[in-house]
Amino acid sequence: MTAEKRQLNTLQYFFFFFFFCHQNLVVAINIVIMCIISAINEYNMCNRSAIKEYNMSNTSAINEYNMCNTSSLNEYNQILLNMATLINFKKCVN
Repeated sequence: MTAEKRQLNTLQYFFFFFFFCHQNLVVAINIVIMCIISAINEYNMCNRSAIKEYNMSNTSAINEYNMCNTSSLNEYNQILLNMATLINFKKCVN
């Protein structure tokens, strides 16, 4: 084998390994990018979940507050109605 042929074979191996390593590097970079995207998506999902939970808690508290207020108003109105009925009944009796 001549020196020129040996040099050509060395270049072929060099380019083969360079291409092979380059491909592995690209794959490794893609995996890192995918991991970063996955972590960002997970973070966003956690944030959305926390925000939804917070909103649901607020809505629940507001609904409970409104129900209590409505209940109190209904009770108050019922008392007033009972008093009016008693007053009217007394007027009828007297």
